[in-house]
Amino acid sequence: MKTIKYLLTVFVISSAPFLYSNCVVQENDLISQQCPIRCTTVQGRVTTDGRSRGLSDVHLELFWENRSILGGVIRKKAQAVTDAQGYYRFKFLLREDELIDGWHHVTVMPMDPTVFINLLHSEIPLPSLQRDTFHETGLVVLPKKSFVRFNLAGQSSMNDGDYVRFSIGYQLGQDGDMSYKHQQFTKNTPPGDFLPIAGNQPTYVWIQRKKNGVVSEKRDTLLIRARARTDYHFDFNN
Repeated sequence: MKTIKYLLTVFVISSAPFLYSNCVVQENDLISQQCPIRCTTVQGRVTTDGRSRGLSDVHLELFWENRSILGGVIRKKAQAVTDAQGYYRFKFLLREDELIDGWHHVTVMPMDPTVFINLLHSEIPLPSLQRDTFHETGLVVLPKKSFVRFNLAGQSSMNDGDYVRFSIGYQLGQDGDMSYKHQQFTKNTPPGDFLPIAGNQPTYVWIQRKKNGVVSEKRDTLLIRARARTDYHFDFNN
């Protein structure tokens, strides 16, 4: 009996992702954008170059979701494209079930990955929505892409336990959100490759060095034009 219960448990757990994915219903409710009265309005702006410039022709979609382990609904409510200044606006009618349960979010569709750094998490959560209301989502930052390569001098003099760690951060996503990357060198680390970072806006660099058991830190700021490649040099012994 215990063996049978165990096998049933394993079957349910292993089958859950399959069952879940097949029980989520995709619905199209774009007709809700034709609401004559009691409409809900959501607007915001997509920017680049460190929030200094609006980004046009960005496609966005607004969804309502109500899901559980047993399945649920993903309902497409509205679509929008940013104007010349980067602004977008959704206007739609909330259905009765949307007023009771679930949640709404805006999805930013990917831009050309050779030009832009796209969002890691493209969903912008929205607060609980009501009819005949207006909501402002704020700014979204989509940086143009540039590249940096870290070059470490004095690597041959490093001992076991020594390291240099480069950490970089830049604005990406909703206003105030940051994206981080890290690269660490020890005495045996091969030369690094170019890393994509934000162009036309500040990229913050934190350098941590451990030498003979002593840890020191340095900070720097890079401002690289979009699509450019640059080398960043650091001497382990200085």
